[in-house]
Amino acid sequence: MPALFYADQVFDKTSFPHKAHQEAVFENCTFKGCDLSELNFSATDFIDTSFETCNFSLAKFSDTGLKNVTFKGCKLSGVNLSNCKDFLFSANFEDCILDYASFHKKKNKKAKFVNCSMKSTDLTEADLSEVIFQNCDLQAAEFGRTILTGANFTTSYNFSIDPEQNQIRKAKFSQQGLAGLLFKYGIVVE
Repeated sequence: MPALFYADQVFDKTSFPHKAHQEAVFENCTFKGCDLSELNFSATDFIDTSFETCNFSLAKFSDTGLKNVTFKGCKLSGVNLSNCKDFLFSANFEDCILDYASFHKKKNKKAKFVNCSMKSTDLTEADLSEVIFQNCDLQAAEFGRTILTGANFTTSYNFSIDPEQNQIRKAKFSQQGLAGLLFKYGIVVE
């Protein structure tokens, strides 16, 4: 079955326009205020697409293409983005809830996470080189064998990153954030 193709369309508070397990491509589209929770986006490609105030809670992203995609004011709790296609994966997030989401082994260099809640988010083995974490709550976020070269954490908080288990060369931290790098030594920073 050939893929459905949507280009330059705006979907405003509507349901997803095609059935699950059906190949589809969305290029230069905008989704506004859509409830996309628990949907299956398998075999779907999103290219130069933006999502604004959409709910993706527990949605499935198996073999999904996210190519230059922006999420703004979206809820992505429990979403596993590690199953997305690796080819040209690029996603940015602003004012989003990414609690319990997973980016395990995902390469998302130079991405921006702005004003996001990322509590208990799995960032293990991801390549997040030069990523900007601006004013993000990273409480209990998991970092392990994560590439954070040149990443910027200067305004983020509640993170615990083991410098011996992660690549943090040239990463930026504020003085207040240094405690998040020393947690494993039991040092109290006041």
